[in-house]
Amino acid sequence: MLCLTRASLPSDFSPAYTQRQCYKSHHKLARVESRSLLKDDPISSVVETLGCLQAPLQSDQVFAILGQAFPNGIDARTSTLVLSRLAKARALHIALVVLSWHQMNAYELNNYHYGAVVDACAQTSTWKQALKLLNQMAQGKVKSDMIISSAAISACEKCSQWGKALLLVSLMEQSEIGFDTASCSAAISACEKVGEWE
Repeated sequence: MLCLTRASLPSDFSPAYTQRQCYKSHHKLARVESRSLLKDDPISSVVETLGCLQAPLQSDQVFAILGQAFPNGIDARTSTLVLSRLAKARALHIALVVLSWHQMNAYELNNYHYGAVVDACAQTSTWKQALKLLNQMAQGKVKSDMIISSAAISACEKCSQWGKALLLVSLMEQSEIGFDTASCSAAISACEKVGEWE
């Protein structure tokens, strides 16, 4: 069973994952990989291997698997596929370590990569990590977009963080990103949950 402890996560990651959540991630990974068209698909093999790591999960284990799978480096498209499949499985804890592996090796990171992980944050209601990722994007001069910002707002909405949700909508309005109905609806929902209408 895939499990997770606080000590096994990156130092700046603090959400309290339960054993049940980790169990769900493991089985979601299995379902995602079972739909692969090619049994010998290296990306599927990597994601499945990551999902089968025993507790406690250590960053070095993830780094070793990725290093063996991609000894000559990893291209942007492959990175997107790996992170997207982890996000679909709600394996946020693993996706964050994969993201740090990219940063450690100075591999290209673009809005598709960050977008996949922010989406995982939205699916797991991890709003603080979503905001940290937006900040990392800004520091790395990676442009956000409406989809990524909306996912971050969704993460805030699920945790009733109405102030953060409204701030993100405001930032979207001030930037070139703009905002859509979904973003506004999520922000309004966050306000509704805590009775903030003014």
